[in-house]
Amino acid sequence: MTSRDVTLQFQPRDHANLHRLFESIRLYVSDVALYGDGEAIASARKFRQDLNMRIVRGLEQLKSLAGEEFGVSAWLEVTQDRVDRFAEATGDDYWIHTDPSRANVASPFGTTVAHGYLTLSLVTFLSRQIMRVEDCGTAINYGVDRVRFVNPVRVGSRVRARQTLLSITQLKERGVKLTNEVVVEIEGEKKPACIARTLTLYLP
Repeated sequence: MTSRDVTLQFQPRDHANLHRLFESIRLYVSDVALYGDGEAIASARKFRQDLNMRIVRGLEQLKSLAGEEFGVSAWLEVTQDRVDRFAEATGDDYWIHTDPSRANVASPFGTTVAHGYLTLSLVTFLSRQIMRVEDCGTAINYGVDRVRFVNPVRVGSRVRARQTLLSITQLKERGVKLTNEVVVEIEGEKKPACIARTLTLYLP
């Protein structure tokens, strides 16, 4: 393996959780040892992400966190390419999303904007940066109780998710149901893009 210096810049939110810190360091060193210099940068990014991620182990710890905000994800830029690919996948090619020239002149937003359902679809990706649940079974998306698209996401904007665990319900047959509130924020704007109350099942 070729040696290479990788500078890591991070600010853990929870300095008291040394186990999470050491586990992230272990994963980082392991990745570099396995994959070598060529994968060191990707591993370093994962390392920084893990430092800011809330890792929950076991059902009892999960239940103790009801009502708690878990934190925020990293910022993600919403590009025109992402919007166009979503339009192609869903068939929703309305011009306010896909025609920058027309949107610059005729749209009330002054530019193209992301589909509301594209913003909603990012909730899973962004939430995975905030919290990881282990030793609780298989996670299944159960749906959304309520969703509101509060503010349009202009192409070129950056968004992130803020997640709060509202409640945990024991299911009669097996497993538990988590109700989370996920707020998709837009960088530099007071009003969020989306507020969603999502449901996740953990089945043993």
